[in-house]
This record gives sequence, C-alpha cells and structure tokens, in this order.
Amino acid sequence: MTKERVAENWGASFKHYSLRLLVPYAIFSFGTYLPWMLFTRRLGADASLNIPLWKPIIGTFYGIGIDGWLQHNAMLWFFPCIFVTHFLFKVLLYILKGPSLVVGVFASAVIGILLANNLNFRLPWGVEISFIAMPFYSCGYWVSSKCIDLFPKRSLQTALVLFLMMGIQFFCIYLNGRVDMNFISLGNPLLFYLGAFAGIAALACLVVFIPLNYLLSIVAKSAFLTFPLHRVMFSLFSAACIFLLDDLQAFKLSIWGSLTYTVGAIGLSIVLLPLVRRFLPLLLGGR
Repeated sequence: MTKERVAENWGASFKHYSLRLLVPYAIFSFGTYLPWMLFTRRLGADASLNIPLWKPIIGTFYGIGIDGWLQHNAMLWFFPCIFVTHFLFKVLLYILKGPSLVVGVFASAVIGILLANNLNFRLPWGVEISFIAMPFYSCGYWVSSKCIDLFPKRSLQTALVLFLMMGIQFFCIYLNGRVDMNFISLGNPLLFYLGAFAGIAALACLVVFIPLNYLLSIVAKSAFLTFPLHRVMFSLFSAACIFLLDDLQAFKLSIWGSLTYTVGAIGLSIVLLPLVRRFLPLLLGGR
C-alpha cells in the first residue's frame, strides 16, 4: 500500500485490487475445493463435521472463514477482508482530514467491535473485521506515505526498544490470552490493540538486525503461495507420513513435527513459485 495507490481514482483502484486479491482468492478457493471434495473432507477432523458439498462453494462468495463456509481453505478469508479494508480506508481518507481522520479510524474500530458483539451472524467478506483492522491499515499507510524509517540502523536504542516491545506484547498475551481475528476473538480490545502494535514494533526492530540475504528474500516472495496453500500442503504431508509413522498425531504435536510441516510448506512454495510465475501468473495477482 502506497500513498499513490490509495490516492488513485476508484476505477483504477478497484481494478488493481481485484487483480491482486479477488482473482487469486477465486483461483485458490475453487482450486483447493476439488481436493477437499474428493479426499480431505473424508479424513481427520473434517470427516466428523459432515459439511455439505455446496457450502464451501457458497462460502467462496460469502467470504468468511468460520462455520464451514470456507472449510476447504479457511485461511482465504483474509483476501476479501483486506479488499474491503482498503476501500473502507479510502472512503475515510476521502471524507476526513487531519485529526478528524484519526477520530474516524478509531471510531471504525469501535463500530467493528460493536458489530461483532451484537450481530448474531457474520457480515460478508469480513466487513466487521475490516472496521476492526482500520487502525493497523491506517498506521501502515501513514508510515509508508511519510517515508518514515522508524529504526534506521542497528543500535543499542533499537535493541532496547525491541526488548521493551516484546515485553509489552508478552504481557498483553499473558493477560488477554489467544486472539483470532478470523473468529473475532479479541479478548480485551485495549490489550488486543496494545499487544498487536507492540508486536508490530518489535518485528520492525528485529528486521534491522537481520542482514539481507537471498534465502529470506525468496521465502518472502513465496509467502503469497505459502499462506493460502499451507493447509492443503499439510494434508499432503499427513497423507504421506501416515504410512511412515506409527503415531502421526503425536508427531504433528511435537516440535519436530511443527518444524517439518512448516519448513516443508515453505520449501514446496519456493519450488512452485517459478512454475506459477510462468504458467499461472494470475495466481500471484500480477506480482
């Protein structure tokens, strides 16, 4: 997201984000529906849920990642949600300026929390989550538009900020417990936002201390495949491991199992990336 991208006309912005988000979303959804329909829905936890075959198809248009609507690939909820978030912020930026924009952003967060707490159904495309995410999106826009280098160099000051932010984040996690934006499980909203921003700041500090290298660069580029496909990859790994291990569930819950699945998903994404770029570039949204 850049200042120029947010400032462009509505038609150009809609075309750009449709190509970058909605087209990959549709391809990923219908592409991962087939293996779910044929295999995955009969295995593991899915076998006991008895999700109707039609529900994930309708869910692709509904665009929420709970209650089986995207049972074949629940992680895809993020794509339509971030699409809505961009245009919600664009509306706020169009009608509000200066301090009133700040008020509008936090009012959006309050609206999102009120909607989530009082509606007995979920809005399409995670609209209420988009309201809740508005402080994060607007902060990213502000930092990028001002070309701010928050932590420009490795220093003792940056290290101290890193440990301070990590401490705040862990303190918030300890008090607030696990949060999940997909399920809109935020706990205490103040602790949620404080912990989230502390975590973002800690990550920004940490990046300063990590030297540029080819491996991290290629991992970052392949993340657009890892995120929407890792659940499918995990299912493939489980199908392969079930013939090799006596207790697959224990392995999956172990540290070695977690590392194996994570490294395997990233590695497979790296292998697939050049093939996707050549034969199915729409899957990457023109990246």
